[in-house]
Amino acid sequence: MKISEVGQGDFKNVIVSFSQTTDVEESKLKRVAKGVNCRLDKYLGSCFISFSLPELRQFINECQKLYYFQDEIGTLTQIQKGKELHFKGKNFDFDLTLEPIIYSIVNCTPDSYYDGNKYNQVPAALKKIESDLIHGAAVIELGGKSTRPDFKEISPETEWQRLAPTIKAVRKEYPNVVLAIDTDCAYVMKRALDEYGVDIINDVYGFDNQEKLAVISEYQPSLIVMNNGRNNRKNEVFKLKCAFQERLAEIISSGIDKEQIVIDAGVGFSLNGSPREDMVRIKLTRQLRELDFPLMIAISRKSFMGKLFDIDIKDRLAGTILFESLMIQNGGNVLRVHDVKETKQMLEMLKYYESITLEDFNGNF
Repeated sequence: MKISEVGQGDFKNVIVSFSQTTDVEESKLKRVAKGVNCRLDKYLGSCFISFSLPELRQFINECQKLYYFQDEIGTLTQIQKGKELHFKGKNFDFDLTLEPIIYSIVNCTPDSYYDGNKYNQVPAALKKIESDLIHGAAVIELGGKSTRPDFKEISPETEWQRLAPTIKAVRKEYPNVVLAIDTDCAYVMKRALDEYGVDIINDVYGFDNQEKLAVISEYQPSLIVMNNGRNNRKNEVFKLKCAFQERLAEIISSGIDKEQIVIDAGVGFSLNGSPREDMVRIKLTRQLRELDFPLMIAISRKSFMGKLFDIDIKDRLAGTILFESLMIQNGGNVLRVHDVKETKQMLEMLKYYESITLEDFNGNF
């Protein structure tokens, strides 16, 4: 029997061809496929099965348990591994193939667009971090400068002085936490990496100059690479995929491994603060997922919801959860959020929904 993947499929599914099969092998294929709720089709003498990624894993496990196709399991496993998606760092490896992770925002600023100055003192920040870790956050991100629309620029030293006490406290209280820093400043990046060994750097300008590229080349952190459209030309958002390809090529040439990178479409960073462009950026999720990088969902309580639907910031949680769930289904897998507990609840509901098939019930409820 010969096994091969048909085409490239997408991030959710894979079609596998089983050719040159005997009657006995075909019978076994049908049995295992039925057991994992997959349909087997025949065309020109070959068998074809379309799997979701969980179904493919289950199919391989069933073959191993039944001692079927032992010589061919290696090929199926290679196909499965080719569909895996990881976000890695020196101290972590997140498997994003089947489930997203939650990435918590903790703003150490006096002027956050949502939190205000709620967490700019260490005790308050640590209390939020403790709660977020309990409720399922995989990453904690600290930010020392607001980048909301019309933000006021501050000096690198001011930004660092806002961040440093909380970074130090987090490293002491939670030494194993995966820690990210939100900054567009090479000086802050270097100090955070050199003095505290932070795991992830998130730059809203996508590491767009040689000074920042030199820092990441030296320290090799994991990265969040955002496309910032605030200075773009009209309709440039429709070239977003190409823009990312160019930016990522330069970053990878500095020595960063592909699995160390997450991309962010830059919702909230559109030309002239256009909420319609922000919506386009959300709708480009599936297209960007074709780049085969993890994709950040960073829409938490952002202003496009207020501009389009006249929803006050304190009432934007429902809209945030709605658009996050849509982006997950289109390929997003790193959720950068303020509301960790509610996001975790949404993920559990979505996971349960996606696990249910009509065949599970056969009319019995």
